[in-house]
Amino acid sequence: MKLGKAWSSEHKLLAMACGLAMVGLVLTYWQIHSLSIADTSKTAFNSPKGYEFIEVAPPPGNIFIEGRRIASRDKNKDEEARPPKEATTSDFVLASIIERGHKSIAIFIADNKRISLSPGQQDPLIGKLILLRGNQATTSLADGTEKQWKLFPISNPGKPNKEETPSS
Repeated sequence: MKLGKAWSSEHKLLAMACGLAMVGLVLTYWQIHSLSIADTSKTAFNSPKGYEFIEVAPPPGNIFIEGRRIASRDKNKDEEARPPKEATTSDFVLASIIERGHKSIAIFIADNKRISLSPGQQDPLIGKLILLRGNQATTSLADGTEKQWKLFPISNPGKPNKEETPSS
């Protein structure tokens, strides 16, 4: 019996394709694993590059002030050596009004100091908190002068924003 006649042309093509695939696998395996130690020193491998992340501090300053300028980050040694100044009433801003149940609390913030007051409470720097209404707080100093504090003051109070306009 002859081997060539028993196989059809489809079987011969399939056998040739399998043979070529096996030869390709053997050559690939041989190419990968036949490198000696001397050959690996000549081969350049792509190793991942180590990246260093530089932390950048956010620019100082209040973002809610109109006409804000970014202050310089470079400080002189003389400025760092100076002790921090004591906070005055003009340094404080109304940062938040919190309502817990029926109790309202106003929070005033200066550089490194935070004061929270309820209506009727008093602080030597802020004064006595008289009234909390909406986004405003009213304080009275020891000499009797009253000061209005606004939470997020707007520059043009005459122009209503979308939330204040009645829908028709």
